Amino acid sequence: MLIRSSGHISDGFFLFSLGESCHYALAALNPHTLDDDSSPQSAPSLSETFSPAAIPPARIENVPFVVFDPGTTAHAQQLAQRFTQAGLKIENLSLILLTHLHPERCAGASWLASRAGNAKVVGSSQMAAALRNSEVCQALLDADLGWSKEFGIVATPPNKKIAPLTIHEEVMDGEILGVGDDVTIRVLNSPGHTAESLWYLIQPHGILIGDDLIGHYRGRSPPTPAADFDFEGAQASLKRLERVAWSGIGLPFNGLLVGKPARGFPKQVATVLEEVKAQIEHAKSNGISAEEIRAALQEQLFSSLSRDPVLRATRERSLSCVLKMFSVEAPQNS
Repeated sequence: MLIRSSGHISDGFFLFSLGESCHYALAALNPHTLDDDSSPQSAPSLSETFSPAAIPPARIENVPFVVFDPGTTAHAQQLAQRFTQAGLKIENLSLILLTHLHPERCAGASWLASRAGNAKVVGSSQMAAALRNSEVCQALLDADLGWSKEFGIVATPPNKKIAPLTIHEEVMDGEILGVGDDVTIRVLNSPGHTAESLWYLIQPHGILIGDDLIGHYRGRSPPTPAADFDFEGAQASLKRLERVAWSGIGLPFNGLLVGKPARGFPKQVATVLEEVKAQIEHAKSNGISAEEIRAALQEQLFSSLSRDPVLRATRERSLSCVLKMFSVEAPQNS
């Protein structure tokens, strides 16, 4: 089952959809005492069909919460409004957890941390090292400004610059972060989409939050793969995700995938990656041009009818990365 509805999903877990981009928040609530009757049976399972449920305001107004991948600054501004509508106070935001450093997923973290006041940006040591490079930081700022213009949003007053993105708290593989007394987040090092990629496992919810390594869900059609950095690393990370116990995946696009479709999804993505590799190698051995290979993959896996420029741009980037990964030469401009 794919859940697309914005708002409170279950047990203090929130999904906020902005266009095709999906952003997740987690409040430090005891999963067994959310409802007025404090009944453990009242919290719905992610494997069941259910509707998003409102949380009584008194239960959440002073509760700390965390957010995963806030997107661009334009997205982060919208998220701040969504938090308020959901009953989450921005000043209670404690952690901003990043999965990787592509600007459409992380560039708004500085604005959001500044807006919250005391929120820390969490990421890997590789992210922290990359962000100490002024050129990387400037590229993120430039890309963020470009997205703000794309959306027609003034992301910050002209006389106030957004601070460069900084990792305040470095985490490593296997580390456990606490959210209140009853909820934990386990860090999983998962390179493949990028070199620095992290995934996060939320317990007791059993929800995985990560980057595009898992690909783009397309219903009955094969998923769009997004091993932008490393084919072998992506396959190893996908196999690792198969071995972890979880019940749902918070996709960066499309929504929250739960139940049987979710459990089989990493293997499905890995299979598609292998098929793409085989198709490219077969095409190259038969003298098929790079332009024809690109066009065929675009039609089969990487096209999108969505009007969301972020989704279109990420798929185009993933296609270019796949072609480069398997040494398919781009056609020369005349």
